Amino acid sequence: MTYYSAENARRSVVYTVAFRVLSQLATFASYIVLVRALSEHDFGVFNLLYAVIPVISTVGSLGIEHTLRRFEPEYLQAGRWQLAEWLARTAARLRAATNLVFLSVILLLWSVIAPVFKIGPYRAEFLVFGVIILLHFQAGVIQIVLASRMLHQHASSMTVVLSVVKLAAYAVLWTNGQLDLMTAILADCIAYGCMYGGLLVARRRHCGTAMEGGRSAVAVPPAERRRLVRYGLFNNFNDSGSLFLSSHADNFFVAAILSPAAVGAYAFFGRLNEMAEQILPLRQFSSVVLPMLFSVPRDEAREKMPRYFSFLLNLTLAMHLPVLVFFFLCHREIVELAFAGKFLDYSWLLPVITAFALLGALSETATLIAQYQEKAGIVLLSKIFAVLNIGGLLLLIPMLGILGAVLSTGTSVLLKNCFIWFWVRDMARWQSGASVLARACAIWLLVALLGFWLESHLDGSLIARLVVGVALVGAGFLFHLRTCAFSDSDRQLLGRLLGDRAPWIGRFLGLIPFGRAGA
Repeated sequence: MTYYSAENARRSVVYTVAFRVLSQLATFASYIVLVRALSEHDFGVFNLLYAVIPVISTVGSLGIEHTLRRFEPEYLQAGRWQLAEWLARTAARLRAATNLVFLSVILLLWSVIAPVFKIGPYRAEFLVFGVIILLHFQAGVIQIVLASRMLHQHASSMTVVLSVVKLAAYAVLWTNGQLDLMTAILADCIAYGCMYGGLLVARRRHCGTAMEGGRSAVAVPPAERRRLVRYGLFNNFNDSGSLFLSSHADNFFVAAILSPAAVGAYAFFGRLNEMAEQILPLRQFSSVVLPMLFSVPRDEAREKMPRYFSFLLNLTLAMHLPVLVFFFLCHREIVELAFAGKFLDYSWLLPVITAFALLGALSETATLIAQYQEKAGIVLLSKIFAVLNIGGLLLLIPMLGILGAVLSTGTSVLLKNCFIWFWVRDMARWQSGASVLARACAIWLLVALLGFWLESHLDGSLIARLVVGVALVGAGFLFHLRTCAFSDSDRQLLGRLLGDRAPWIGRFLGLIPFGRAGA
């Protein structure tokens, strides 16, 4: 039995795209309701609470998710069903234990920690939020297990449940004038509970006990156990170092130096960028790409990895540049129309954040190659740039406000990713990268200049300016795809992925040549 066939990958991509689109639409709608309903201060506190999730994820990592994501596909591909099931159960138990320990520590030290970030009066809200934290991580483990078996129809569908339940709860509360910080947290708690319940049902039906051996005792070879522990410990320190290279951690610096209201503005535009980034290949298809990538046999890696690396970079560039140009042209219009002008004075931050995100997304692909090669030590060493970021945050936030946080974290992440690339550059080669990058930048620079000129001569409504922006970016996107976005090798990969079922889509977008379907 093979999970990682082209047919399974194609099916997983279809499910992922369909469910991600629905999820992001519901998420954006619920975000509009939440931003409009909460005060700037409460919105900042809400984002500070959510910033606790990546803190716990990194400080109490133990490399659990990384180890599960890396080795589960390998065990399944080799037919080691019992070992794969043992790893999944162990990961879930360890994650629950570490979360309970860290939540307990935070609550015990609340009177010491909370005043530093100006959230001392919100202990009751954090108690409820602790349930969300537990559910979030347990759901994440199950999603990795399902994705490793290419069961994305179940893993992705539950993200829709999460988003839709949130939206429904927010809408009902807002309509009745009851949407505040506590009720928003309660609504999220219910939504996470629904998602976790659905994932648990899917896991019990399609994984685990259905595999050969079920829950019987597994004798893990000592050498294999040492391999897992080594990989997990390296990634535990990697995650800990990543804490200070995350925009979520920036929220605590902004709160301590400025105020929770400033956190609201910083988190608002960061979240808008994150929602836009969900269309990027490493975000959209990570649960499909990673199992396929990590299942590549070692003897084929020298040939395939540079090809896959180049494909991911070209695809990321083709998807991210339109987002950047659209935010450059329409950042004020988006905030005014969708969010009633809240945080409008900071709208220029949106294209700045997106520009750094583009550079980070391109360079981040090298980390996948390092993970495949099990070079966790190199990834760990790259966290030296977290020290640079801490210094940058302490220096630049008092000088430049939240722009200082954007500049410091964006630069530090880029340098960290470039450092990793240097050590895996033998496989992480961007084939024809200079040519692809030059032509792509030329196309989108022309689109940006044309859009800026047109909007400067438009006296129409917000909607008219948005329509012009969407039309220009859409035309530029199609032209880019049909001309220089992909190499012949990329188009062969896309042709096999699209297959014979919908070749007209690939031909219209220029992803595969006319006269060919899936090769």
